[in-house]
Amino acid sequence: MNEQENQALKAEIRALPELDPPPGLWDRVLATSTARQRWMSRRPFALAACLIAAVALSLLVVEQSERDAGTSDDALVMQASVADLIEESQRLEEHLRSLPFQGAYGDTGRVLAYRIADVDSTLNELYLQDMGDSAERARLLRQRAVLLQSLVEVEAQDRAAVFRKVAF
Repeated sequence: MNEQENQALKAEIRALPELDPPPGLWDRVLATSTARQRWMSRRPFALAACLIAAVALSLLVVEQSERDAGTSDDALVMQASVADLIEESQRLEEHLRSLPFQGAYGDTGRVLAYRIADVDSTLNELYLQDMGDSAERARLLRQRAVLLQSLVEVEAQDRAAVFRKVAF
């Protein structure tokens, strides 16, 4: 568009008649603005409530995982050999690596990952104390497998939710 066409367009726009707004328009604009301001003032509370819910859910998942791992009696732990528990842990870790966004855990996933790290630390201490074939090691490996299974389930659900959100 050249300068002459631009000036002609401006002149045509200035020549348009003034229109009166519909009655009550300004009142509706103010009401909408007030409603948005109320929502914006409640946003920190909504965020805090979501955060509390995420932490509570994380704690419930961890508690359930520990309960599942803790309630297994020694006979059950002894049924699964150490080699089987290690193989199961490796299988679950491989499954975690195959998930999209691998390593980008949500709040619950981070809590589970930290708990797994604690179990790994205890396993390393047992190894350094040369107590590699103890019942405690088998119990910790079982607990690790349960925590990894929980992490796989939580992350698979989180990823499915992300994909649903993106799709819709």
